[in-house]
Amino acid sequence: MKVKLIRVLALLLAAILTFSGCDVGDMARRLGEFREQVAENAAVNDEITFSQMEYVRPDMEAFQAALEASCEAAESDDLDTVVDAIWAFYDVYDWFYTY
Repeated sequence: MKVKLIRVLALLLAAILTFSGCDVGDMARRLGEFREQVAENAAVNDEITFSQMEYVRPDMEAFQAALEASCEAAESDDLDTVVDAIWAFYDVYDWFYTY
């Protein structure tokens, strides 16, 4: 019963995403890229111990530039440009706050 419920919910979620205009292919591509990055980072992290890590302050200029670029892109009518700028800003934001 639980498995059937999960399958129905998964199909419902897929239908909602499809009909709302969400590009599932793009999300799958980004998920694949994320998995590759995690695998690469895991290989690197196996070789570095905490005491060997070097702290470098996050780059505030890159953070500000990405924010300004995403704000400028928001004025555009091209949705792909806006989404790409938001993802670029999120990458810088994530790097800044998790560094």
